[in-house]
Amino acid sequence: MKNFFELKPDFFGLSICDDSLKIVKLKRKGKFFSLVSWGKKNLELGIIKESSLNNEKKFIDSVNELVDDIDGGKIKTNNFTFSLPETKAFFNIIQMPKMDEAELNTAVSFEAENCIPFKMQEVYSDFQVIKAESNVSDHLDILLAVIPKSIVDPYIGCFKKMNLNPISLEIESQSI
Repeated sequence: MKNFFELKPDFFGLSICDDSLKIVKLKRKGKFFSLVSWGKKNLELGIIKESSLNNEKKFIDSVNELVDDIDGGKIKTNNFTFSLPETKAFFNIIQMPKMDEAELNTAVSFEAENCIPFKMQEVYSDFQVIKAESNVSDHLDILLAVIPKSIVDPYIGCFKKMNLNPISLEIESQSI
């Protein structure tokens, strides 16, 4: 699995909250990163409520205003990663027997169906192996994150209309 900061495309980050949008762009300088662009825009009440997008036009206008009024250097890429609040997301820690990565992908999807309140075809899901303190454990602890497509897809639709290319999605608490 590639480290997030080793991704090749130039991209920016967009944090979406019920009451605001925040944007940031970093640039690699050797081993370190420097902040090159940043901004925040407060949203009108009701555009987003409990993570759900309620007003597509005002959301698009707000994102465009934020990008146009950014501090630092102008953002010249359409690639970005975004985060959504966790109010509609579901997290669970599951235990799985030790297995290779290919088997784990299939097994976690199968196990997720038993512990989330959604059908797998109705959600976007991802998981992360939680590193154990020692190698004596006979199982893997897995952090499972799930968010309904009904929450994510309206945002994706807006991004397509804006000619933006989302390359990843994080739940706000995980992105921190």
